[in-house]
Amino acid sequence: MVTLPVYDLSGNKVGDYDIDPASIAPKISKQLLHDVVVMYLANARQGSNKTKSRGQVSGSTKKMYRQKGTGNARMGAKRTPVRRGGGHANSRQPRSYYYRLPKKAVQGATRMAIAAKISAGSVIVIDRIAMEDQGFGRCVQGVGARRGDQDSGDSEQRSEHLPERSKHSGFDNQSC
Repeated sequence: MVTLPVYDLSGNKVGDYDIDPASIAPKISKQLLHDVVVMYLANARQGSNKTKSRGQVSGSTKKMYRQKGTGNARMGAKRTPVRRGGGHANSRQPRSYYYRLPKKAVQGATRMAIAAKISAGSVIVIDRIAMEDQGFGRCVQGVGARRGDQDSGDSEQRSEHLPERSKHSGFDNQSC
């Protein structure tokens, strides 16, 4: 059983919530989590890299000069892969990296990830999200500032190494 603190939008602790991570996912399979993350990353790939093969490069297929009698090495077409300006022997063509794991496997991995976050204590419970002026910035000011109080104190050191666009006021990228 894990006890999670419950906060309101101003960042004040208003109670505790007890939850058993085993009720969400009985066991955590690192292999299944890895497979789902690899699937998501593969599906995000663009897959548009392309190089020209010897048939797509400009240039004649005519023999450059006759076979015998010139004293030079024998030569064929200008666009062979061994020559400068020639095409690639095994050229890259656009392809799709898309694939899908079974739906129950993805759902199970999502449950395992949530259970792992709960077990690690990196989940914040908010009592109500009823706001007059809606927006993510309001949540960051209240709960995000409270989250910064729980860190080990080295958040300033970590933010030094982050790019400027990642340094939000009161929001710690490392703990999310």
